[in-house]
Amino acid sequence: MTNIYFHSNISNKLIYTCKLIQELIKKNNIILLNKNFKQQKEFDIALWNFSITDFLPHVNIKNIYANITPIVLITEMDIKNNNIFPHYDTLINASNVIPKNFTNFKKIFEIISTNEIDKIFGRNRYRFYKNNGYFLNHFKNNIN
Repeated sequence: MTNIYFHSNISNKLIYTCKLIQELIKKNNIILLNKNFKQQKEFDIALWNFSITDFLPHVNIKNIYANITPIVLITEMDIKNNNIFPHYDTLINASNVIPKNFTNFKKIFEIISTNEIDKIFGRNRYRFYKNNGYFLNHFKNNIN
């Protein structure tokens, strides 16, 4: 069964997600789901500039090397594909949707910011997973 981790009360979703990726990349292949191309571009820039000592290799799903790169950036439009790289085990959801075929992943990290709209969408996703019998792990960030 898919393990779902909610990280809420995040004041800077970009930086927080980059830190999470930096930790997860040691043992996981990661899909990063974005709301749209604009957010995807922001994450692309943030991942390149996040650390001067670490390299966080990532590409857009349309890149020819996407299936061999540890971090792949996708948008809500891209997730319509039923089987995006089945060897990727972790999905970080920075979007507002419940990922299609989320059960294909061993782990899902739902990143919820302090933005009120983001909180509403996050609560809806939380309810959906809970109502469907998933055990939810919740980490509420107290540092802002």
